Amino acid sequence: MRLVLKLGTALLSAGLAAGAITAFAGPDGGDSNGTGLFDQVLADARHVQQLQQIARKENDVIKLNCVNDKLIQLKPKLNIAEQLQHADPSNTQAATDLRQAAEEAHNLRTEADQCVGDSLVNTESVTSFTHPDLPDPGMFNPWLPTTLEPPAYASPFN
Repeated sequence: MRLVLKLGTALLSAGLAAGAITAFAGPDGGDSNGTGLFDQVLADARHVQQLQQIARKENDVIKLNCVNDKLIQLKPKLNIAEQLQHADPSNTQAATDLRQAAEEAHNLRTEADQCVGDSLVNTESVTSFTHPDLPDPGMFNPWLPTTLEPPAYASPFN
């Protein structure tokens, strides 16, 4: 039974990946009625919802807030894609709007992956400091004259 579930999950993932390739193929290789793009937006929304569940299980409020923010931004894109799914193929404005909504949804999915992923948090930052090439201040002061003036004479009025 587990083998069937694993194979089904693998085939579903491969099918979604193939759908992503054809969905973003463009006007000559894309879907004429927009169902491929809608399916991609739907897959992106499901993925972000899964990330939301992962953040909830981890009890990480920061990750959950970040993913919730991306999910809130993704829902209007899903509504637009749903409305334009069955639009007339000759309507270029609808096709452009659908393609733009799908692209923005994919970008939000990538940002949500970054919210949950550790790729940005665990990277080492390089802090290198290059100081100006000045001589040691104890040895030489470039702002003082090289010769010293003799001391001033004491005033006879003191």
